[in-house]
Amino acid sequence: EIAEVAQDQLATHVNIDACEVILVDRADLEVAPSIRVQSLDSLKQDFEDVFRFKRTHCGALDEEQIAQLFKSSGKSIRSTALCPVINNSEVLAMLALGNKTENYFNINLDTLFLDFIGHVVGAVLDKQLLLEKAP
Repeated sequence: EIAEVAQDQLATHVNIDACEVILVDRADLEVAPSIRVQSLDSLKQDFEDVFRFKRTHCGALDEEQIAQLFKSSGKSIRSTALCPVINNSEVLAMLALGNKTENYFNINLDTLFLDFIGHVVGAVLDKQLLLEKAP
């Protein structure tokens, strides 16, 4: 539910043309059908810098990566911000933001706020995951 709310809220922002939350797959994970789940190994392989640096990565991606991230609007996305959702140094999910304008999200963009969003969503998501595991 947390991932769905985050995705819905960010998708309505004026400067965000596409938004996807991709949760890292884990045992006993139950999510709404609208939320994507992918294995940690697969995400690390496809978006290495996000997981290695555990910081938001902005800039252009190749067409295949954009199509993978934004299945319904991928052809129109020209710049991306990939934000790890983190709690206690563990990446729980990845938040992918897309814009139709080339270089809107670029390597010179200050990502402090996006990193903050990733940590806040991570703390809330981790708490929710712990509650779901509780007997």
